[in-house]
Amino acid sequence: MSDNSEDPIVNLASLNNHLSPDRDGTPKQWIEEGKVPIRIFEEEILANGKLQKEKQGLKEKIETLHEENQRLRSASVSSPEAPAGEAYEPFPTDSLPSTPREYVTAASEALDVPPAFLAVPMLSVLSAGVGASAQLRLKRSWREPATLWTAVVAPSGSTKSAALQHVLRPVNKHEREALQSYEAALERHDPDGDSPRPVRTRYRTGDPTTEAVVRILDDNPRGVLLARDELAAWLGSFDRYAHGAADLQFWIEIWNGVQVSRDRVGEGNVTVSHPAVPLAGTIQPSTLIEKMGEIHFQSGFASRLILCKPPVTPKTWTEADVTPEVEDQYGRLLCTLYALEDRMDDGAPAVTHLSPKAKEAWISFYDTENERLYRETDDATRAARAKAINHGARIALIFHLCRVAVGEREPGPVDRQILEDGLTVARWCLNETLRVYDMLGLKTATLDPRDQLLRRMEETFTTAEAQAEAGAFDVTERTIRSWIGKLQADGKVTKLSRGTYRKT
Repeated sequence: MSDNSEDPIVNLASLNNHLSPDRDGTPKQWIEEGKVPIRIFEEEILANGKLQKEKQGLKEKIETLHEENQRLRSASVSSPEAPAGEAYEPFPTDSLPSTPREYVTAASEALDVPPAFLAVPMLSVLSAGVGASAQLRLKRSWREPATLWTAVVAPSGSTKSAALQHVLRPVNKHEREALQSYEAALERHDPDGDSPRPVRTRYRTGDPTTEAVVRILDDNPRGVLLARDELAAWLGSFDRYAHGAADLQFWIEIWNGVQVSRDRVGEGNVTVSHPAVPLAGTIQPSTLIEKMGEIHFQSGFASRLILCKPPVTPKTWTEADVTPEVEDQYGRLLCTLYALEDRMDDGAPAVTHLSPKAKEAWISFYDTENERLYRETDDATRAARAKAINHGARIALIFHLCRVAVGEREPGPVDRQILEDGLTVARWCLNETLRVYDMLGLKTATLDPRDQLLRRMEETFTTAEAQAEAGAFDVTERTIRSWIGKLQADGKVTKLSRGTYRKT
Protein backbone atom coordinates (compact mmCIF):
# COMPACT_ATOMS: atom_id res chain seq x y z
CA MET A 1 0.00 0.00 0.00
CA SER A 2 1.39 3.40 -0.92
CA ASP A 3 1.48 6.25 1.53
CA ASN A 4 -0.98 8.23 -0.59
CA SER A 5 -3.60 5.58 0.05
CA GLU A 6 -3.49 6.59 3.67
CA ASP A 7 -4.60 10.19 3.00
CA PRO A 8 -7.35 11.32 5.36
CA ILE A 9 -10.57 10.14 3.72
CA VAL A 10 -14.06 11.55 4.15
CA ASN A 11 -17.32 10.70 2.39
CA LEU A 12 -17.84 13.54 -0.06
CA ALA A 13 -20.56 11.92 -2.16
CA SER A 14 -23.02 14.56 -0.96
CA LEU A 15 -20.85 17.28 -2.52
CA ASN A 16 -20.54 15.59 -5.91
CA ASN A 17 -22.98 17.97 -7.53
CA HIS A 18 -20.70 20.92 -6.82
CA LEU A 19 -18.31 19.70 -9.53
CA SER A 20 -18.92 20.54 -13.16
CA PRO A 21 -21.05 17.69 -14.65
CA ASP A 22 -18.90 17.55 -17.78
CA ARG A 23 -15.65 17.22 -15.81
CA ASP A 24 -14.09 13.81 -16.46
CA GLY A 25 -11.00 12.11 -15.12
CA THR A 26 -9.88 10.79 -11.78
CA PRO A 27 -11.02 13.60 -9.43
CA LYS A 28 -14.70 13.17 -10.33
CA GLN A 29 -14.37 9.41 -10.03
CA TRP A 30 -12.88 9.81 -6.59
CA ILE A 31 -15.80 12.01 -5.56
CA GLU A 32 -18.29 9.40 -6.77
CA GLU A 33 -16.49 6.75 -4.74
CA GLY A 34 -16.29 8.98 -1.70
CA LYS A 35 -12.49 8.74 -1.63
CA VAL A 36 -11.22 12.29 -2.07
CA PRO A 37 -8.39 13.48 0.17
CA ILE A 38 -9.47 16.87 1.51
CA ARG A 39 -6.49 18.74 0.09
CA ILE A 40 -7.22 17.46 -3.46
CA PHE A 41 -10.93 18.25 -3.17
CA GLU A 42 -10.10 21.82 -2.15
CA GLU A 43 -7.77 22.24 -5.11
CA GLU A 44 -10.45 20.94 -7.50
CA ILE A 45 -13.04 23.40 -6.21
CA LEU A 46 -10.78 26.44 -6.16
CA ALA A 47 -9.54 25.65 -9.68
CA ASN A 48 -13.03 25.52 -11.14
CA GLY A 49 -13.92 29.02 -12.30
CA LYS A 50 -17.63 28.22 -12.51
CA LEU A 51 -17.77 27.86 -8.73
CA GLN A 52 -16.16 31.14 -7.70
CA LYS A 53 -19.41 32.61 -6.42
CA GLU A 54 -19.92 29.51 -4.29
CA LYS A 55 -16.32 29.55 -3.10
CA GLN A 56 -16.98 30.89 0.38
CA GLY A 57 -19.72 28.41 1.15
CA LEU A 58 -17.68 25.51 -0.16
CA LYS A 59 -14.62 26.59 1.82
CA GLU A 60 -16.72 26.51 4.95
CA LYS A 61 -17.84 22.99 4.06
CA ILE A 62 -14.24 22.01 3.48
CA GLU A 63 -13.22 23.43 6.84
CA THR A 64 -16.04 21.49 8.48
CA LEU A 65 -14.93 18.32 6.73
CA HIS A 66 -11.33 18.97 7.76
CA GLU A 67 -12.37 19.34 11.38
CA GLU A 68 -14.41 16.13 11.16
CA ASN A 69 -11.48 14.34 9.58
CA GLN A 70 -9.19 15.51 12.41
CA ARG A 71 -11.72 14.30 14.94
CA LEU A 72 -12.00 10.88 13.30
CA ARG A 73 -8.24 10.55 12.96
CA SER A 74 -7.76 11.35 16.64
CA ALA A 75 -10.74 9.32 17.84
CA SER A 76 -10.18 6.97 20.70
CA VAL A 77 -11.05 3.55 19.31
CA SER A 78 -10.29 0.29 21.03
CA SER A 79 -10.96 -2.98 19.24
CA PRO A 80 -9.71 -5.88 21.33
CA GLU A 81 -11.05 -8.42 18.87
CA ALA A 82 -9.63 -6.82 15.70
CA PRO A 83 -7.75 -9.45 13.73
CA ALA A 84 -4.28 -8.69 12.44
CA GLY A 85 -4.17 -7.20 8.97
CA GLU A 86 -7.34 -5.10 9.22
CA ALA A 87 -7.46 -1.36 8.64
CA TYR A 88 -5.57 0.92 10.99
CA GLU A 89 -7.32 1.66 14.27
CA PRO A 90 -6.46 5.00 15.93
CA PHE A 91 -4.57 4.91 19.21
CA PRO A 92 -6.96 4.84 22.21
CA THR A 93 -5.92 8.25 23.49
CA ASP A 94 -8.73 8.39 26.06
CA SER A 95 -7.11 5.54 27.95
CA LEU A 96 -3.97 7.58 28.67
CA PRO A 97 -3.56 9.36 32.01
CA SER A 98 -4.60 13.01 31.79
CA THR A 99 -1.16 14.64 31.49
CA PRO A 100 0.18 12.37 28.73
CA ARG A 101 -3.20 12.54 26.99
CA GLU A 102 -3.19 16.35 26.90
CA TYR A 103 0.37 16.44 25.61
CA VAL A 104 -0.22 13.80 22.93
CA THR A 105 -3.38 15.56 21.76
CA ALA A 106 -1.74 18.98 21.59
CA ALA A 107 1.47 17.76 19.94
CA SER A 108 -0.36 15.63 17.35
CA GLU A 109 -2.45 18.64 16.36
CA ALA A 110 0.66 20.83 16.22
CA LEU A 111 2.51 18.35 13.99
CA ASP A 112 -0.64 17.37 12.06
CA VAL A 113 -0.02 13.65 12.59
CA PRO A 114 -2.07 10.82 14.12
CA PRO A 115 -1.69 10.65 17.93
CA ALA A 116 0.11 7.28 17.72
CA PHE A 117 3.21 9.04 16.37
CA LEU A 118 3.59 10.53 19.85
CA ALA A 119 1.65 8.22 22.15
CA VAL A 120 3.63 5.09 21.30
CA PRO A 121 7.14 6.49 21.98
CA MET A 122 5.72 8.30 25.01
CA LEU A 123 4.88 4.90 26.51
CA SER A 124 8.62 4.18 26.50
CA VAL A 125 9.48 7.61 27.89
CA LEU A 126 7.07 7.11 30.79
CA SER A 127 8.43 3.60 31.22
CA ALA A 128 11.91 5.09 31.60
CA GLY A 129 10.54 7.59 34.09
CA VAL A 130 9.52 4.67 36.29
CA GLY A 131 12.62 2.66 35.41
CA ALA A 132 13.62 0.05 37.96
CA SER A 133 11.99 1.92 40.82
CA ALA A 134 8.73 -0.05 40.85
CA GLN A 135 7.21 -3.37 39.85
CA LEU A 136 3.67 -4.72 39.70
CA ARG A 137 3.14 -7.90 41.71
CA LEU A 138 0.56 -10.16 40.07
CA LYS A 139 1.21 -12.94 42.57
CA ARG A 140 4.03 -13.80 44.92
CA SER A 141 6.26 -15.30 42.24
CA TRP A 142 5.31 -12.98 39.35
CA ARG A 143 6.38 -9.36 39.24
CA GLU A 144 6.37 -7.20 36.14
CA PRO A 145 8.80 -4.28 35.66
CA ALA A 146 7.86 -1.18 33.68
CA THR A 147 10.18 -1.69 30.69
CA LEU A 148 8.60 -1.18 27.25
CA TRP A 149 10.16 -1.22 23.79
CA THR A 150 8.41 0.72 21.03
CA ALA A 151 9.17 1.58 17.42
CA VAL A 152 7.26 3.84 15.04
CA VAL A 153 7.42 2.50 11.48
CA ALA A 154 7.02 5.23 8.88
CA PRO A 155 8.68 6.41 5.66
CA SER A 156 11.04 9.32 5.32
CA GLY A 157 9.27 12.67 5.46
CA SER A 158 6.46 11.41 7.67
CA THR A 159 7.43 13.59 10.68
CA LYS A 160 8.24 10.50 12.74
CA SER A 161 11.55 12.02 13.88
CA ALA A 162 9.93 15.31 14.87
CA ALA A 163 7.28 13.41 16.85
CA LEU A 164 9.93 11.39 18.67
CA GLN A 165 11.90 14.51 19.53
CA HIS A 166 8.71 16.14 20.83
CA VAL A 167 8.17 13.47 23.47
CA LEU A 168 11.90 13.41 24.28
CA ARG A 169 12.11 17.14 25.07
CA PRO A 170 11.95 16.86 28.88
CA VAL A 171 14.25 13.81 28.82
CA ASN A 172 16.83 15.72 26.80
CA LYS A 173 16.52 18.65 29.21
CA HIS A 174 17.28 16.40 32.18
CA GLU A 175 20.18 14.79 30.32
CA ARG A 176 21.64 18.19 29.43
CA GLU A 177 21.32 19.55 32.96
CA ALA A 178 22.77 16.37 34.45
CA LEU A 179 25.79 16.63 32.16
CA GLN A 180 26.37 20.24 33.19
CA SER A 181 26.19 19.29 36.87
CA TYR A 182 28.59 16.40 36.32
CA GLU A 183 31.11 18.58 34.51
CA ALA A 184 30.93 21.21 37.26
CA ALA A 185 31.43 18.54 39.94
CA LEU A 186 34.34 17.10 37.98
CA GLU A 187 36.04 20.48 37.93
CA ARG A 188 35.71 20.77 41.70
CA HIS A 189 36.87 17.22 42.32
CA ASP A 190 40.34 16.71 43.78
CA PRO A 191 41.71 13.46 42.32
CA ASP A 192 44.22 13.26 45.16
CA GLY A 193 41.61 13.79 47.86
CA ASP A 194 39.45 11.30 49.75
CA SER A 195 36.14 12.10 48.06
CA PRO A 196 34.97 9.66 45.37
CA ARG A 197 34.96 10.66 41.74
CA PRO A 198 31.64 12.24 40.68
CA VAL A 199 29.15 9.97 38.95
CA ARG A 200 27.25 11.18 35.92
CA THR A 201 23.47 10.78 36.19
CA ARG A 202 21.96 9.54 32.93
CA TYR A 203 18.44 9.75 31.56
CA ARG A 204 19.01 8.85 27.92
CA THR A 205 21.59 7.08 25.78
CA GLY A 206 21.88 6.39 22.09
CA ASP A 207 24.64 3.79 22.48
CA PRO A 208 23.17 0.26 22.47
CA THR A 209 26.42 -1.63 22.99
CA THR A 210 26.27 -3.97 25.95
CA GLU A 211 29.42 -2.48 27.44
CA ALA A 212 28.01 1.05 27.38
CA VAL A 213 24.64 -0.05 28.78
CA VAL A 214 26.18 -1.99 31.68
CA ARG A 215 28.45 0.93 32.52
CA ILE A 216 25.50 3.33 32.63
CA LEU A 217 23.34 0.96 34.67
CA ASP A 218 26.16 0.40 37.15
CA ASP A 219 26.17 4.14 37.84
CA ASN A 220 22.41 4.59 37.44
CA PRO A 221 20.48 1.70 39.02
CA ARG A 222 17.18 3.46 38.25
CA GLY A 223 17.79 2.71 34.55
CA VAL A 224 18.15 4.70 31.35
CA LEU A 225 16.13 5.28 28.18
CA LEU A 226 17.62 4.03 24.92
CA ALA A 227 16.31 6.46 22.31
CA ARG A 228 17.41 6.21 18.68
CA ASP A 229 15.91 8.08 15.77
CA GLU A 230 16.86 5.17 13.51
CA LEU A 231 16.92 1.59 14.79
CA ALA A 232 18.28 -0.04 11.62
CA ALA A 233 21.92 -0.39 12.67
CA TRP A 234 21.00 -1.82 16.06
CA LEU A 235 18.53 -4.37 14.70
CA GLY A 236 20.93 -5.39 11.96
CA SER A 237 23.88 -5.87 14.30
CA PHE A 238 22.51 -9.00 15.95
CA ASP A 239 23.01 -11.29 12.96
CA ARG A 240 26.06 -9.57 11.52
CA TYR A 241 28.72 -10.29 14.08
CA ALA A 242 29.93 -13.35 15.91
CA HIS A 243 28.73 -11.95 19.24
CA GLY A 244 25.35 -10.90 17.83
CA ALA A 245 23.40 -13.82 19.32
CA ALA A 246 24.93 -13.20 22.75
CA ASP A 247 24.05 -9.52 22.56
CA LEU A 248 20.51 -10.44 21.57
CA GLN A 249 20.19 -12.63 24.65
CA PHE A 250 21.53 -9.76 26.76
CA TRP A 251 18.76 -7.49 25.54
CA ILE A 252 16.09 -10.12 26.14
CA GLU A 253 17.32 -10.36 29.74
CA ILE A 254 17.15 -6.57 29.98
CA TRP A 255 13.51 -6.60 28.84
CA ASN A 256 12.72 -9.38 31.30
CA GLY A 257 14.22 -7.29 34.10
CA VAL A 258 16.41 -10.14 35.31
CA GLN A 259 19.98 -9.84 36.54
CA VAL A 260 22.59 -9.14 33.86
CA SER A 261 26.33 -9.40 34.21
CA ARG A 262 29.27 -8.31 32.08
CA ASP A 263 33.04 -8.34 32.48
CA ARG A 264 34.65 -4.95 31.93
CA VAL A 265 38.28 -4.82 30.96
CA GLY A 266 40.36 -3.60 33.88
CA GLU A 267 37.35 -3.34 36.19
CA GLY A 268 36.28 -6.93 36.70
CA ASN A 269 32.71 -8.13 36.69
CA VAL A 270 29.73 -5.75 36.83
CA THR A 271 26.34 -7.14 37.82
CA VAL A 272 23.05 -5.24 37.60
CA SER A 273 20.26 -6.84 39.61
CA HIS A 274 17.25 -4.95 38.21
CA PRO A 275 18.16 -3.62 34.76
CA ALA A 276 15.76 -1.16 33.14
CA VAL A 277 16.41 0.06 29.60
CA PRO A 278 13.19 1.06 27.83
CA LEU A 279 13.49 1.68 24.09
CA ALA A 280 11.94 4.36 21.88
CA GLY A 281 12.86 4.63 18.23
CA THR A 282 11.80 4.89 14.62
CA ILE A 283 12.49 2.91 11.47
CA GLN A 284 11.45 3.02 7.83
CA PRO A 285 9.21 0.17 6.57
CA SER A 286 11.65 -1.10 3.93
CA THR A 287 14.48 -1.02 6.45
CA LEU A 288 12.46 -2.98 9.00
CA ILE A 289 11.75 -5.64 6.37
CA GLU A 290 15.47 -5.86 5.63
CA LYS A 291 16.71 -5.87 9.23
CA MET A 292 14.08 -7.87 11.13
CA GLY A 293 15.07 -11.43 10.43
CA GLU A 294 14.77 -14.98 11.62
CA ILE A 295 17.11 -14.46 14.57
CA HIS A 296 14.86 -11.73 15.99
CA PHE A 297 11.75 -13.91 15.83
CA GLN A 298 13.27 -17.23 16.81
CA SER A 299 14.96 -15.70 19.87
CA GLY A 300 11.79 -13.99 21.09
CA PHE A 301 13.26 -10.51 20.63
CA ALA A 302 10.71 -9.44 18.01
CA SER A 303 7.71 -10.31 20.20
CA ARG A 304 8.93 -7.87 22.84
CA LEU A 305 8.99 -4.95 20.42
CA ILE A 306 5.76 -2.96 20.03
CA LEU A 307 5.42 -1.76 16.44
CA CYS A 308 3.07 0.81 15.01
CA LYS A 309 2.67 2.20 11.50
CA PRO A 310 0.24 5.13 11.66
CA PRO A 311 -1.20 6.44 8.39
CA VAL A 312 0.88 9.11 6.69
CA THR A 313 -1.36 11.92 5.48
CA PRO A 314 -0.85 15.15 3.54
CA LYS A 315 -0.20 18.04 5.89
CA THR A 316 -1.90 21.42 5.97
CA TRP A 317 -0.63 24.41 7.87
CA THR A 318 -1.99 24.81 11.37
CA GLU A 319 -1.41 27.37 14.09
CA ALA A 320 -2.01 24.68 16.70
CA ASP A 321 0.85 24.23 19.13
CA VAL A 322 1.71 22.79 22.53
CA THR A 323 1.09 25.42 25.18
CA PRO A 324 3.76 26.13 27.81
CA GLU A 325 1.33 24.90 30.47
CA VAL A 326 0.85 21.51 28.81
CA GLU A 327 4.58 21.18 28.20
CA ASP A 328 5.36 22.08 31.81
CA GLN A 329 2.84 19.54 33.12
CA TYR A 330 4.48 16.81 31.06
CA GLY A 331 7.92 17.84 32.29
CA ARG A 332 6.79 17.88 35.93
CA LEU A 333 5.25 14.43 35.54
CA LEU A 334 8.57 13.01 34.39
CA CYS A 335 10.37 14.75 37.27
CA THR A 336 8.01 13.10 39.73
CA LEU A 337 8.48 9.70 38.11
CA TYR A 338 12.26 10.07 38.19
CA ALA A 339 11.99 10.83 41.92
CA LEU A 340 10.46 7.38 42.48
CA GLU A 341 14.04 6.19 42.73
CA ASP A 342 13.94 7.41 46.33
CA ARG A 343 11.39 4.66 47.10
CA MET A 344 13.81 1.90 46.16
CA ASP A 345 14.92 -0.16 49.14
CA ASP A 346 18.66 -0.72 48.86
CA GLY A 347 18.38 -0.91 45.07
CA ALA A 348 15.28 -3.11 45.09
CA PRO A 349 12.11 -1.86 43.35
CA ALA A 350 9.07 -0.80 45.34
CA VAL A 351 6.23 -3.26 44.80
CA THR A 352 2.67 -2.33 43.83
CA HIS A 353 -0.20 -4.81 43.63
CA LEU A 354 -3.72 -4.98 42.20
CA SER A 355 -6.87 -4.10 44.10
CA PRO A 356 -9.38 -6.97 44.49
CA LYS A 357 -11.57 -5.62 41.66
CA ALA A 358 -8.52 -5.11 39.45
CA LYS A 359 -7.37 -8.64 40.20
CA GLU A 360 -10.72 -9.97 38.97
CA ALA A 361 -10.31 -8.00 35.73
CA TRP A 362 -6.73 -9.22 35.37
CA ILE A 363 -7.73 -12.88 35.77
CA SER A 364 -10.43 -12.45 33.11
CA PHE A 365 -7.94 -10.80 30.75
CA TYR A 366 -5.29 -13.43 31.42
CA ASP A 367 -7.64 -16.36 30.85
CA THR A 368 -9.11 -14.87 27.68
CA GLU A 369 -5.76 -14.01 26.14
CA ASN A 370 -4.33 -17.42 26.94
CA GLU A 371 -7.33 -19.09 25.31
CA ARG A 372 -6.61 -17.10 22.14
CA LEU A 373 -2.96 -17.95 22.49
CA TYR A 374 -3.81 -21.65 22.73
CA ARG A 375 -5.83 -21.52 19.49
CA GLU A 376 -3.18 -19.57 17.55
CA THR A 377 -1.16 -21.57 15.02
CA ASP A 378 1.25 -18.92 13.71
CA ASP A 379 4.47 -18.79 15.74
CA ALA A 380 5.08 -15.04 15.37
CA THR A 381 1.52 -14.23 16.38
CA ARG A 382 1.65 -16.62 19.33
CA ALA A 383 4.82 -14.98 20.61
CA ALA A 384 3.39 -11.47 20.25
CA ARG A 385 0.17 -12.48 22.03
CA ALA A 386 2.16 -13.97 24.90
CA LYS A 387 4.15 -10.77 25.41
CA ALA A 388 1.00 -8.64 25.14
CA ILE A 389 -0.05 -10.13 28.47
CA ASN A 390 3.15 -8.79 30.04
CA HIS A 391 2.64 -5.47 28.28
CA GLY A 392 -0.82 -5.15 29.81
CA ALA A 393 0.56 -5.39 33.34
CA ARG A 394 3.47 -3.06 32.58
CA ILE A 395 1.34 -0.36 31.00
CA ALA A 396 -1.13 -0.53 33.90
CA LEU A 397 1.76 -0.05 36.35
CA ILE A 398 2.98 3.00 34.43
CA PHE A 399 -0.51 4.51 34.20
CA HIS A 400 -1.05 3.97 37.93
CA LEU A 401 2.17 5.73 38.87
CA CYS A 402 1.41 8.59 36.45
CA ARG A 403 -1.94 9.18 38.09
CA VAL A 404 -0.44 8.99 41.56
CA ALA A 405 2.27 11.44 40.49
CA VAL A 406 -0.25 14.13 39.50
CA GLY A 407 -2.53 13.52 42.48
CA GLU A 408 -5.35 11.77 40.60
CA ARG A 409 -4.93 8.63 42.70
CA GLU A 410 -3.67 7.92 46.18
CA PRO A 411 -0.60 5.70 46.54
CA GLY A 412 -1.67 2.11 46.93
CA PRO A 413 -2.92 -0.74 44.77
CA VAL A 414 -3.76 -0.39 41.08
CA ASP A 415 -7.51 0.03 40.73
CA ARG A 416 -9.72 -1.65 38.15
CA GLN A 417 -10.20 1.40 35.90
CA ILE A 418 -6.46 2.01 35.58
CA LEU A 419 -5.87 -1.67 34.86
CA GLU A 420 -8.54 -1.68 32.17
CA ASP A 421 -7.03 1.44 30.61
CA GLY A 422 -3.67 -0.29 30.51
CA LEU A 423 -5.17 -3.44 29.00
CA THR A 424 -6.96 -1.38 26.34
CA VAL A 425 -3.66 0.15 25.26
CA ALA A 426 -1.91 -3.23 25.41
CA ARG A 427 -4.56 -4.77 23.14
CA TRP A 428 -4.16 -1.89 20.70
CA CYS A 429 -0.39 -2.38 20.73
CA LEU A 430 -0.83 -6.09 20.00
CA ASN A 431 -3.31 -5.56 17.16
CA GLU A 432 -1.16 -2.85 15.62
CA THR A 433 2.01 -4.92 15.91
CA LEU A 434 0.31 -7.85 14.18
CA ARG A 435 -1.05 -5.51 11.52
CA VAL A 436 2.50 -4.32 10.82
CA TYR A 437 3.67 -7.95 10.63
CA ASP A 438 1.03 -8.61 7.98
CA MET A 439 1.51 -5.37 6.05
CA LEU A 440 5.27 -5.84 5.75
CA GLY A 441 5.30 -9.62 5.49
CA LEU A 442 7.48 -9.96 8.56
CA LYS A 443 6.07 -13.32 9.56
CA THR A 444 8.02 -15.00 6.78
CA ALA A 445 11.15 -14.36 8.84
CA THR A 446 9.94 -17.02 11.27
CA LEU A 447 9.86 -19.66 8.56
CA ASP A 448 12.55 -22.18 7.88
CA PRO A 449 14.77 -20.86 5.03
CA ARG A 450 13.51 -23.66 2.76
CA ASP A 451 9.94 -22.51 3.29
CA GLN A 452 10.97 -18.92 2.70
CA LEU A 453 12.48 -19.98 -0.60
CA LEU A 454 9.29 -21.79 -1.51
CA ARG A 455 7.23 -18.66 -0.86
CA ARG A 456 9.38 -16.76 -3.35
CA MET A 457 8.67 -19.24 -6.11
CA GLU A 458 5.81 -19.32 -8.59
CA GLU A 459 3.39 -22.25 -8.48
CA THR A 460 5.59 -23.97 -11.05
CA PHE A 461 9.31 -23.24 -11.00
CA THR A 462 12.64 -24.60 -12.18
CA THR A 463 15.83 -25.40 -10.34
CA ALA A 464 17.53 -22.51 -12.13
CA GLU A 465 14.85 -20.08 -10.94
CA ALA A 466 15.29 -21.30 -7.38
CA GLN A 467 19.07 -21.05 -7.62
CA ALA A 468 18.70 -17.43 -8.73
CA GLU A 469 17.50 -16.74 -5.18
CA ALA A 470 20.71 -18.11 -3.61
CA GLY A 471 22.08 -14.63 -3.04
CA ALA A 472 19.03 -13.60 -1.05
CA PHE A 473 19.74 -16.39 1.43
CA ASP A 474 23.53 -16.10 1.31
CA VAL A 475 23.89 -19.78 0.37
CA THR A 476 25.36 -21.67 -2.58
CA GLU A 477 23.41 -22.99 -5.55
CA ARG A 478 24.25 -26.47 -4.31
CA THR A 479 22.45 -25.69 -1.06
CA ILE A 480 19.42 -24.56 -3.02
CA ARG A 481 19.32 -27.93 -4.82
CA SER A 482 19.52 -29.64 -1.43
CA TRP A 483 16.63 -27.52 -0.16
CA ILE A 484 14.50 -28.48 -3.14
CA GLY A 485 15.20 -32.12 -2.39
CA LYS A 486 14.12 -31.65 1.21
CA LEU A 487 10.95 -29.82 0.14
CA GLN A 488 10.16 -32.70 -2.20
CA ALA A 489 10.76 -35.23 0.57
CA ASP A 490 8.42 -33.25 2.86
CA GLY A 491 5.71 -33.34 0.22
CA LYS A 492 5.74 -29.58 -0.30
CA VAL A 493 6.75 -29.74 -3.97
CA THR A 494 6.16 -32.28 -6.71
CA LYS A 495 8.69 -32.97 -9.44
CA LEU A 496 7.07 -32.53 -12.87
CA SER A 497 10.12 -33.24 -14.97
CA ARG A 498 13.86 -32.90 -14.75
CA GLY A 499 14.54 -29.55 -13.06
CA THR A 500 10.88 -28.52 -12.95
CA TYR A 501 8.68 -28.54 -9.83
CA ARG A 502 5.20 -27.57 -8.70
CA LYS A 503 4.07 -26.51 -5.24
CA THR A 504 1.72 -28.98 -3.55
